[in-house]
Amino acid sequence: MRILLIIISTFLLFFNCNTDKEYSGITGVWVVEEQGDITPYRRYNVSIRRYELLDSVYIISNLNRSGDQTEAYFVLNGLTISMQHQLIGNYTFNGTGTVQPDFKAITLNYFVYNSQDAISENVVANFKRD
Repeated sequence: MRILLIIISTFLLFFNCNTDKEYSGITGVWVVEEQGDITPYRRYNVSIRRYELLDSVYIISNLNRSGDQTEAYFVLNGLTISMQHQLIGNYTFNGTGTVQPDFKAITLNYFVYNSQDAISENVVANFKRD
């Protein structure tokens, strides 16, 4: 009985120590590291969820550190992201990106225009999971 308990404990310990997470999609919380033509390097979190009515459409909250209540929409076709021209508050966004096949990283190149300050820039954002 004692040997069986040791074997089971070792088995459970071995499989619980796996720190390499496997993902099957892009939904969830991501850490973004980005740099723009004007904006210096910055790091922040975003959240991605699926749009309820269309399977290929996703919603990203807090893009460009715009706040958790702001939502930008994009289409995912395979591993390619397409963000069509959209107005969010004083900002206009559009861009393209790619998702890594293991769903652990996303690269998004987007254009943002701030109509209030008449500032536009290209931004490269790298999304990663912790």
